[in-house]
Amino acid sequence: MKVPILFIRGRIQGRGGNGGDGAGNDGYATHGQAGGTALYTRRPIIIEQSNQVWGGGGGGGSGTWKYGGGGGGGQGFTPGLGGSGAGESFSATRESFGRQQDGGHDGNRGGAAGEAGWHGKGKSWSAGGAAGAAIDGMSFATFTNGQGDLRGPRIS
Repeated sequence: MKVPILFIRGRIQGRGGNGGDGAGNDGYATHGQAGGTALYTRRPIIIEQSNQVWGGGGGGGSGTWKYGGGGGGGQGFTPGLGGSGAGESFSATRESFGRQQDGGHDGNRGGAAGEAGWHGKGKSWSAGGAAGAAIDGMSFATFTNGQGDLRGPRIS
């Protein structure tokens, strides 16, 4: 059986999770979404040169209360969208490629590459999204020149 060889000369990065939507006094805020997986395999592969394999950052949690701000989107090859605000609050903005972003008032920022999003703020906040995996199928991968810069969980 021939095993494919993967050369990584740049970066493979998962999608950033979307930020949670804020809620007013009587509403329910939504949680930030999980970041995406950078590399998925269920077949043996050889990774000859590994530079950067980064899971996507989780989306930021939103806030509730008088100012239910949206959570920031997570960092990723495709950044997560910022969550919308409620009532007198502010929506989070989508920033440029590969950057973290802050949430709106009482919302919080999305996670950096391979990290969970931050929990929201306020009276009743929502959770940040989970970090995206660097590699899902780690037990199938053989590295010949070290693992390089892996950010995020490794799943067997």
